Amino acid sequence: MRTLRYVLPAALLLACTAAEKKAAREEPLARMGVDLDALDRSVDACEDFYQFACGGWMEKTPIPPDRPSWHRSFSEIQQRNERALLRILEDVAAGRMQTPDGEKLAAFWKSCMDEDASREMETLREQLGEIREVGAPEDLARTVARLHEKGVGVFFVFRSVPDYEDAQDVIGLADQGGLGLPDRDYYLRDDERSRALLEAYRAHIGRMFVLAGVEEERATANADTVLSIEAELAQSSMSRVDRRDPYKVYNRLDRKGLEERAPHFRWDVYFSEAGIDDVEAINVAVPDFFVRMDEILTSRRPDEISAYLSWHLLRAAAPALSKPFVEEDFAFQKLLTGQEELAPRFRRCIEATNRAVGFALARAFVREHFGEEGKEIAQRLIHGIEEAFAENLRALDWMDEETRAQAFEKLGTLRNHIGYPEVWRSYEGLRLSEDDQLANRMAAAAFERRRDLAKIGKPVDPHDWFMTPHTVNAYYYSLRNEMVFPAGILQPPFFAADAPEAANAGAIGMVMGHELTHGFDDRGRLFDAQGNLRSWWTEASGRAFQEKAQCVVEQYENYEVGDLRVNGRLTLGENIADIGGLKLAWMAFAKSREGREDRPVAGFTEAQQFFLSYAQSWCANVREEFARMRVLTDTHSPPRYRVNGVVSNLPAFQEAFGCKTGQPMAPAARCAVW
Repeated sequence: MRTLRYVLPAALLLACTAAEKKAAREEPLARMGVDLDALDRSVDACEDFYQFACGGWMEKTPIPPDRPSWHRSFSEIQQRNERALLRILEDVAAGRMQTPDGEKLAAFWKSCMDEDASREMETLREQLGEIREVGAPEDLARTVARLHEKGVGVFFVFRSVPDYEDAQDVIGLADQGGLGLPDRDYYLRDDERSRALLEAYRAHIGRMFVLAGVEEERATANADTVLSIEAELAQSSMSRVDRRDPYKVYNRLDRKGLEERAPHFRWDVYFSEAGIDDVEAINVAVPDFFVRMDEILTSRRPDEISAYLSWHLLRAAAPALSKPFVEEDFAFQKLLTGQEELAPRFRRCIEATNRAVGFALARAFVREHFGEEGKEIAQRLIHGIEEAFAENLRALDWMDEETRAQAFEKLGTLRNHIGYPEVWRSYEGLRLSEDDQLANRMAAAAFERRRDLAKIGKPVDPHDWFMTPHTVNAYYYSLRNEMVFPAGILQPPFFAADAPEAANAGAIGMVMGHELTHGFDDRGRLFDAQGNLRSWWTEASGRAFQEKAQCVVEQYENYEVGDLRVNGRLTLGENIADIGGLKLAWMAFAKSREGREDRPVAGFTEAQQFFLSYAQSWCANVREEFARMRVLTDTHSPPRYRVNGVVSNLPAFQEAFGCKTGQPMAPAARCAVW
């Protein structure tokens, strides 16, 4: 599933109040995607377009102390949405608003906002007590299943997934997991900064155990054990780059194959405890991982396994516990993100409520902030982008007719979902209290896990969404060949109904094109019109694609972030989608301008407005630590290169700003796949 994250694409129109519309008219540029005050006119647009478009904004916009970064688009939209969600939750909790599953929203919100964590600490002690009793293999399997049900990620992941070779059917997925750091490479890198972070992580684990009542010497030993086990799991984990190849993570070994890789783990007990006794169809994503896991289980003492399980329970529970746990948890997160202050409690509780009962929260949000008009406008915009893709597809000189026909079939079956799902998710059967946040989080996690595992053995539900409708994001999903644009995203500076056409086209048009292009990027192209993993490319067209993709890899690997470089392989799909998305948006915009005069604003032509609107959607300030973590783990390139790397590949940009061939934004050799 390909999301835009900081790209936050969109395709939906949030209904504006009269006051908002008036404010929009009074700020015809700043709210609509082209902000003159954001510019840095001391810089030549042809030398560094990102700095030209965003330099003024970056200089005058500090990162709030409780954030790791701040984006001119995503962060500001999220902040506006947050205010709306806060009001909804307060009204529901006070009985001033009625909405489906409102009693569950109220209970979770009240439990989260209650700072007395005495009940939560009792729940934690009960859960830790169960882990200490782990001894026999069947006890371990049962405990792992129960922890998974509570949302605690130990050892591995097991969930549902469409079968890659028959995407209409849902099977089980057994995958690598069980790490406490963001990625396996944090354990494998041997530079000074990485070693220092591992030592900080070790100390953090020890302090958390002490807070949980473990004697200090034992807490230190537990920390050593945890780090040792996680390092072993990391060594057998597949890299993020390799995981982007669906052929490497699709291994339909089924239950028998899984049991053969890890024979000492009682899978029969695990599946029984999970309520899926008869599961047989399983994709074992990383077989070698389970071989190594089995070796760990046979080589470690029960008390060592217990220490590892207890740590992950502590780690998952910390945000819902007493102040010392919350502060210690944040102190370590600060090392990863650079965030200076803990987010206020109401924001943390909005996020927690969204994870627990997010679709109930979304129903009230959509009712108040999203209209049918927005859905219609979004659909028209998407259709314009699809027509541009078809036009571009017909003109490709590197693709043969056999492959082109298959690409048109995939384009023709692409589905779009805008705003909110046709069938709302129900939380019937979920029981929550008003005075135990930790128990509520675990109950919500168990409810979602049962919902997920119940999909196995059944046809795919076409109405199932992976994001709540108020989420400021969007995604393309290869296994269903669909794009989803939640109602949370389409607002200024991405879109406004009365915005200049160029501004909307540069911001929203690009993100729509980005999502569509994901269906044909280096990963998406491997899935056919029905979402099946199938080779539909001729050898010649496939080879031509790879050659063009390699150009993109090499371009982005020249970009630096501190002492690191962008990983051209890890970010390839997003970079292809960025370049292709902006090209499609430009094609659609250029076609709409045929036969009419240019409409300059504040000295900028419409073409220049288009590219400025695009660039200013990505203006961002990012803390050094967070930027470093993103380079190591994120499939998206940093914001500066999502602008400069993209526009430098479009001849239309060179023409719009009169750049001379050879300048940084107008290289003689360009990269483009679509």
